[in-house]
Parts: sequence; C-alpha cells; structure tokens
Amino acid sequence: MAKIKRYNFAHFLNTGTKLNPVWSRINKGVTELSIDYAAEVTTEQYIGDKNASSGVENYAPTAGVSMVAFQEDPCFVLIDGIRKARATGEDAEVQLLNVNVYDSTTSGSLTYYTAEKQDCVVEITSAGGEGNMSIEATLHFNGDPTTGYATIVDGVPIFTENIPTSA
Repeated sequence: MAKIKRYNFAHFLNTGTKLNPVWSRINKGVTELSIDYAAEVTTEQYIGDKNASSGVENYAPTAGVSMVAFQEDPCFVLIDGIRKARATGEDAEVQLLNVNVYDSTTSGSLTYYTAEKQDCVVEITSAGGEGNMSIEATLHFNGDPTTGYATIVDGVPIFTENIPTSA
C-alpha cells in the first residue's frame, strides 16, 4: 500500500475571472496548507440509551495559508491585492480548486482527477515577517463545492463537472 504524497493533493486559485478562469497552483512560498473542515456535531442523550448519540449537522471549512511573498507569483499577487485594498464583500472573494491527483480515471487519451471548485472569502490575518515578507490568510469556504473532474495539461487544470463521453 503506497502512501500519498502531499503534492498529489493540489490547490489552485482562480487568478483570472469566473467567466475566464486562470487556475494558478498554490505552491511557491507555501510550505503547509491544510483544510479544517470544522464539523458541527450535535450530541443527544436519549432516555432509553446508556450512551449518547452524535451526528454531523454541517461543515464550515477553512484553509489557513502562510505564504512567503514572491513578486511574480500569481497567487501572491491575488492575495496581496486583497490585503492592500483591505477588500471586503465580493472584492474579497476568490475561487479555490482542490484536485485529488491521486484519484484518477482515464477516458480516451485524457486522465481525469476528482476535484472540487469552491467559492471562498479571503481573511487577511497578518503581513510582514522577518527577513522575507510573508502573508497569513484564511480562506473561508462559502456554500457547497461544485464537484467534478480536472485534467491537467502542462501543469494547468481544466475543471469540468462531468467526464466527457466519447462520441
């Protein structure tokens, strides 16, 4: 049984527009990114049971990102623009694409990886650091993700909700 390497769970920010997405990989300057799913769990003690019962009601995921600033990195440029503008509301919204490179299906000559596209709002928590500039931010997931598949060509994903069928 092979272990899954971290780089096989890839994250991309849309540095273009919603109509014309440009998916840029979160990589340069980022050494750790984990999604905290923050499940809301309710627990109830029923009168006829010795032990309590629990259930997951919903999730409120966030992803903390700490990035060292690289001037030409499109992900840094996007997050730094939100910081500099002290953006709020729609101006602080981004799209995140999570691609499970370890989970694939082949159709014809293309490989499709399971993926989810997620609207997020960016909370800038700090900027500065020692030596090299860094930015700390939290991506707050908004609503439900759009699940689907991504093909990756020359390091750039193309997201689709369904695997196209051959004609």
